[in-house]
Amino acid sequence: MPAIDGIASGIDTSSIINSLVAAQSTTKSLMERDLAGEESKLARVGEFKTKLTTIADTLKALDAEDEFGEYTASLSDEGYFSVSTDSEAIAGTYSITVNALAASEVSSSQGYADADLAGALATGTFSVTYEGVQSDITLDATSTLSDLALELDAVDGLQAYVMNTGDASTPFRLVVMGENTGADYGITFDTSGLTGATIPIMTEQVTASDAEAEINGITVYSASNSMDSAIPGVELDLEQVSSAAISLTINRDDDAIADKVQEFVDAYNDVRSFYGVQTNFDSDNGVKGAFFGDSTLRNIVSKLSDIMTTASSLTGDYTTFNEVGIESGQSGRLTFDRTAFEDALSANYDDAMAIFTDDDGPAQSMIDQLDDYYLADDGLIETKSDTIEDNIGDLEDAITDFEDRLTSYESRLRSQFTAMEVALGRMQTTQGFLSNLLTQT
Repeated sequence: MPAIDGIASGIDTSSIINSLVAAQSTTKSLMERDLAGEESKLARVGEFKTKLTTIADTLKALDAEDEFGEYTASLSDEGYFSVSTDSEAIAGTYSITVNALAASEVSSSQGYADADLAGALATGTFSVTYEGVQSDITLDATSTLSDLALELDAVDGLQAYVMNTGDASTPFRLVVMGENTGADYGITFDTSGLTGATIPIMTEQVTASDAEAEINGITVYSASNSMDSAIPGVELDLEQVSSAAISLTINRDDDAIADKVQEFVDAYNDVRSFYGVQTNFDSDNGVKGAFFGDSTLRNIVSKLSDIMTTASSLTGDYTTFNEVGIESGQSGRLTFDRTAFEDALSANYDDAMAIFTDDDGPAQSMIDQLDDYYLADDGLIETKSDTIEDNIGDLEDAITDFEDRLTSYESRLRSQFTAMEVALGRMQTTQGFLSNLLTQT
């Protein structure tokens, strides 16, 4: 309904209506504030879950014997093979001689004067067998050496081309290579199905062969130049034949293990810092954290703190985190004494490792607590998120309903004030008529 402000009364009715609506809108502002708070909580819960997941991930990088250890490799001579290690390596010194590198087969034909001359090849069936699979190629009077190379190159596992040797009379040779190295990947040619003209005679130039190395006096073979199972946790990538033995020394890298433990400590402290901010109340400024007074975060952090300080059921030299250099201070944050940790590794590696890898150790207790109770799909974090999402939905519905009521309220006010102006206008008209009538009499 269009506004007719003060036509009869001279009153700014729109301002009055706006003020009345604004007064009623206070409730909406409070609901919007609550909605923003719940949305902030939901975002913070997501952050908290991510930080808890990081704790679990850093512990899982240490929770098995084949993940806990770290090793370094050093060589007495470079250039013959490269080395990579993983946590399954065994510390020690190994004498290694590279006797032969793995090779893929290479065969070539006799020379031809023209690679693209039709009729230069015998006709019929040219057969090739690779990896136990026979492929038959049909040659006719139009086939050329280049055509045969293209057909062979299309065979799975083979590469083929025509080489120009520069010979004065017959420079063109068909070259066929296997893609895989190893003695099991030889190439067999059968030209018995060809007749007439010139039959390609394939001569082996390089024999498909395995790599061979001698490790501590034991001969080891591999179809490729990578040997990843001869020495546990060690991969050798052979590069060239050696005339003498190369000394490979594998040492445990305690500093690298400590780096992984430091990542756990940092992740744990990140959770503690987040908890401190989100549950804090700044009385000077009246600012509350998103979870001030909320028990969910407090219960989770309290449980993790208990695991950090409570003795486990381990029976070795070490039963708690603090016995291997990871201590919890009064603030709940952790400090990590790398020297104490590496001393524990040196004194009793297995028992120090058990803190992180044994099912009865504190690290596994923390992983179980995180995975089973906090981070699971039906865990405490997801339940908290669902509750907040329900609150958000309820507030959004309430705000929508209130906006509808506010719109109706404003419309009703405008109708009432318009009706007042119309009534006043009629009264003024009547008053004017009566005044004129009385004046005339």
